[in-house]
Amino acid sequence: MFTLIRLVIARHLLPLMGEGRDEGHKNISKYQILVVIFFFGIFTAGTNSFSQDYPSKKTIAIDTTTASHKDTSLTTLAPVKHDSLQADTALKAGKRPDSLQIVKKQGIQTKSVPAADTISRFLTHPYFGVGIGWGLGSFPILSEWQNAVPDSVGAILPLNPDTLGFKITEPVNTYNILFPIYISYTPFIYRKSSVAFDASFYYIGKSLQATLQKDTFPEKVDYQQSMNCFGFSAGVFYRHQIDERYFKIDKVDRTSFIFGLSVIPYVHVSKSESISSSGVSDSVVFAASSRLRNFSAWGAGGGWRIGISSQQSLSATSGMEVSLSYIGRYMGAFRKNGGYLLNKDIDPSADDPDSKVSSLSSTVEIRLDFEFGKRQKNESK
Repeated sequence: MFTLIRLVIARHLLPLMGEGRDEGHKNISKYQILVVIFFFGIFTAGTNSFSQDYPSKKTIAIDTTTASHKDTSLTTLAPVKHDSLQADTALKAGKRPDSLQIVKKQGIQTKSVPAADTISRFLTHPYFGVGIGWGLGSFPILSEWQNAVPDSVGAILPLNPDTLGFKITEPVNTYNILFPIYISYTPFIYRKSSVAFDASFYYIGKSLQATLQKDTFPEKVDYQQSMNCFGFSAGVFYRHQIDERYFKIDKVDRTSFIFGLSVIPYVHVSKSESISSSGVSDSVVFAASSRLRNFSAWGAGGGWRIGISSQQSLSATSGMEVSLSYIGRYMGAFRKNGGYLLNKDIDPSADDPDSKVSSLSSTVEIRLDFEFGKRQKNESK
């Protein structure tokens, strides 16, 4: 286009300019003037079209900014209207959404308020506990006593075994079963561990009942012997949460390894024997009573505990804990009226009858605790 215009100017306009200088514009042709005006109009139209096809940098920047502003406004307003509609629909239906969305009339959306975490609230605040246990294991004092219970008439009465028959009406329970009661308090709570104090009371007892009688004789002697032990302990134990990658129980908030130590400031053991008779002479009953060996003694000791426990929240301020533990107890230094309790007081045929009584027991125990804490001031009711 530009090349053609230059050729036209060179062919028609320059000669005109030359002729004008030499001859005073006398020989100017109308045809030449029309050709120049025609190509000048084409040149002007072409220039305007070129400017429209290629706008300047300033125009491009202004258009881009305006488009970006419009797009941002549309994407911002759309979710606000959507959230507002969802919130209004949930409130009209009488339902409370998981997170409350507050939308102002101007279209400004505030931050959502998450639902309360009742699990973390319970496990991260101090709490009390009341529980009961069921234990099964060894108890050497009771085992020694059980070895010495009478099994014949001669062991009870100074009579010929043929005089009366011996029949056990209530045998000794073979198993050593405990039913301890617990009270605990957990004041120190960390991210994955806690330290608690607890106190427990436990009781275990066994008994034997027998009857001495022959079917053809009216004489009858009822014999009863029992051995009882109860104690009180206080201690501290530590929980440490087990990583779920290594051990996990379904539907449980937290599973922990537990280890504890305790002192047993008081433990009491007692043995009692009694007889009742009908149709038997007083001399025989007196002789039998002189053989009875009753005693009562008290001692002290200590213990340890190791196991695993699982905690489950029931509400924002309460929960339940189930544990399985191995418990060891050492008890000794038993004293009675007149001195220390000796092995021969429990079993006259003991290998070391004049030694002081001591006991090392071990128990496997299942424990159930109901735990409850105090609602915090900043928590809504």
